[in-house]
Amino acid sequence: MTTEPETLMEAIEMKKQGARVEIEAAPCVAIIPCEHDGETRDGLCLSVRYRLSSDGHVSIMMKSYSRGHNPASEDAAAMAVIIANARLKRDYDLLRRGGIPCQRVFFTLSDVLPEAENDVLKGRSCVDVRDVVRMVRLGEHVRGRVTMEYKPAGPRAVKCRRALISSFVFHCGNKIYSMSRKLGSIDENSSRQEMRNFVAEADSKLRKIIKTLSDAGVSINRCCLSVEELALYRDYSPVPESWSESLSVTGALN
Repeated sequence: MTTEPETLMEAIEMKKQGARVEIEAAPCVAIIPCEHDGETRDGLCLSVRYRLSSDGHVSIMMKSYSRGHNPASEDAAAMAVIIANARLKRDYDLLRRGGIPCQRVFFTLSDVLPEAENDVLKGRSCVDVRDVVRMVRLGEHVRGRVTMEYKPAGPRAVKCRRALISSFVFHCGNKIYSMSRKLGSIDENSSRQEMRNFVAEADSKLRKIIKTLSDAGVSINRCCLSVEELALYRDYSPVPESWSESLSVTGALN
């Protein structure tokens, strides 16, 4: 083993042997010539420049994460960014498990196409889970908050029917997006067991939403429902503030 690591795996192995290893990552975007359909065209290369240091010895390593044939196409650029960030996340996770700290820096669409519109959702303010996942995979820094409401479920004629609604607000740069999900509804005069079953089902739906975001690399503080708290607020009062949890959506694929 050399004293200057030349690959991430070498750096991890040196760390296991007791060496002090530090790594810095800097994403790089380059336009390179490539062959496509028998012609030489401009191609896109997304790579990371790693600065690896071990006990005072420093080495530089470049690693390619994605390539594309049409750097001028926003769709092609977006796909290249998503692929590169997914592969880069795996390497960051590998370093973390190997005990090597490394600041997570990801590619963004604006890195590849500076002239591209910054709003990846094209002006829409209402989003769904897939939109949020796409923003994160494109390297955007997203943060949000979810609040719960227990309110009338439908027409005024159904006065005793109540619904539990989760409302999400996501911040991405200077833009704000919203998402609401009905988790279920129930008669306010239901038995305690019916109320308990209702809360369990609503909590399961909310957990599925959170799991989808978490699986995509979004870190979220889980918001759980309490049958005791819900039972106390069957008089049309808002759900307690304790049901409002901050979402730590820490950018691209943390």
